[in-house]
Amino acid sequence: MGFSLIELLIVMAIMGILSVTTVIVLDSRQKHAVGLQADTLRHHLAHTQLLAISQQQRLKLTVDNAGGRYQVDSCSSSSCTSTVPVVDPATGQAFTIWLADGMTMAPINGSVIFDSLGRPQITQSMLFTLSVPGRSVGVRVFPVTGYATLEY
Repeated sequence: MGFSLIELLIVMAIMGILSVTTVIVLDSRQKHAVGLQADTLRHHLAHTQLLAISQQQRLKLTVDNAGGRYQVDSCSSSSCTSTVPVVDPATGQAFTIWLADGMTMAPINGSVIFDSLGRPQITQSMLFTLSVPGRSVGVRVFPVTGYATLEY
């Protein structure tokens, strides 16, 4: 006694349909995650700006050299080449954000410095781009105000 060929074919067809559905759902979830991460970056830029004002110090948001995380540091030198990690008062942890697996951020080593009045130290708008295969979302930071918008 065993399974007939028809029964085995039906089971194989069902497994094939389920695996294709799973791949589609996971792919769309990853593409949706890049939009959420971009919105989180936009909020973190505003949070960094407010921290710079409230702590009366220059803060620098920097993308790491692999593009897999960004962090906020306090500038301990006038040129902001020497930095000290910032502790986020909202969490009590270092203000370092790791991106989801497979997601990258550019420009690598890109940074925005906010002065003690919350003004970004950039002369033209700056675009951070978060990407997964098949989708990219940008976060543009504007000079003078530091206002950040999403670009799809």
